[in-house]
Amino acid sequence: AQWAYHPSVVTVQALLRPLGYKLIRHDSATEPGRVGHFIAVHHGKKQVVISIKGTSTLSDVFTDLVGKAVPHSIDNCPEIRCHEGMYVAAKMMLDDTLHLLQHMILPQDYKVIVCGHSLGAGVSCLLGIFLKQHLPDMPLQVYAFATPACCSYEASLECRDYVTSVVNNNDCVPRMSLVNVRLMHKLFLLIDTKLKEKGLSPNDFSSAKKYLADLMVIDANFLMSPDELNQWLEDEFQKDHDDPNLKELQLYVPGKVVSIWNHTK
Repeated sequence: AQWAYHPSVVTVQALLRPLGYKLIRHDSATEPGRVGHFIAVHHGKKQVVISIKGTSTLSDVFTDLVGKAVPHSIDNCPEIRCHEGMYVAAKMMLDDTLHLLQHMILPQDYKVIVCGHSLGAGVSCLLGIFLKQHLPDMPLQVYAFATPACCSYEASLECRDYVTSVVNNNDCVPRMSLVNVRLMHKLFLLIDTKLKEKGLSPNDFSSAKKYLADLMVIDANFLMSPDELNQWLEDEFQKDHDDPNLKELQLYVPGKVVSIWNHTK
């Protein structure tokens, strides 16, 4: 997944060669709705790897920011909702790879592995879902790292047999969605209310000076206790989850999620 960030064909070839893989496509060009990637094949293992690049250009950022949930459906498959920017990129990847996989890879019983990091992880997961819809008998595994919330809840559960998402510590990327940004905005309003109660809301120079001075003091005088904050978050999350008006906006990290934590002091 990391190697997809390399813009040089020669570099990627040099990384793959010792592992027995042959590079068959490399595309580092990006634009909004289009992601860089490479495809490699290992004939001994009968394995094809599609590796999709994450956010590294301004065009990638634009793809990330188009976070509206859009519907996707094909014949005989239930409708799902997807992150719009990643949906467009995954559909483009599907158009570019489906013919190759269907007519050259599938008849030879090769296994397909799709991987990616960040934006590439989200596109990898959606591409994996789309490939399963079109080629249900093709052996497929998706490995996604720092996966964004990119598909609806039912779809995220449905793909757990072939999609593995890895979340590292408190990484904000898997937790970033329109619904969560809305929740964070409500938290900022709550914090401002608490600051006003203490006369610390930084509305002008003098109050900002008082606010900064209070920040420098190390004490146990919190705006909210940890328990109070956790309870507020749980209550608000449940309200948002149960709100039918927000149902169409809710997106989740797909597949089986492996959460990795550093147990350090």
